[in-house]
Amino acid sequence: MKGTLQLFIQHDLASAILVSTRRIALAFLLASALALPIGVLMGAFEPVNRFFEPIVSPLRYMPISAFIPLLILWSGSTRSRRSPSSSSASSLPPPVVVTAIRTVPEELVQTALTLGAGRAQ
Repeated sequence: MKGTLQLFIQHDLASAILVSTRRIALAFLLASALALPIGVLMGAFEPVNRFFEPIVSPLRYMPISAFIPLLILWSGSTRSRRSPSSSSASSLPPPVVVTAIRTVPEELVQTALTLGAGRAQ
């Protein structure tokens, strides 16, 4: 207990936790902003899927934590490089998104097109 209080009081552990949490949240938002649209496009449009599938397919079954040492070696471990490597580790399009888009029944797609929706919608 004494050591924990010492970390919070003398070494400012609370601000270090806040900085790390902010960095992780930023990396998650950046990865989501990149991966989710690509996953939707892969699921909805076959040419996009054919372009990205050779890149994504081999990496699909690897745990994200397996990429961290590789990205640290690739980009360095300085403070300015941590957020990009954190976000790029998780920026692969989630297979769940691609699968969910592809499993939408064709009747629903045709109904939406009949009601005036465009193919992109």
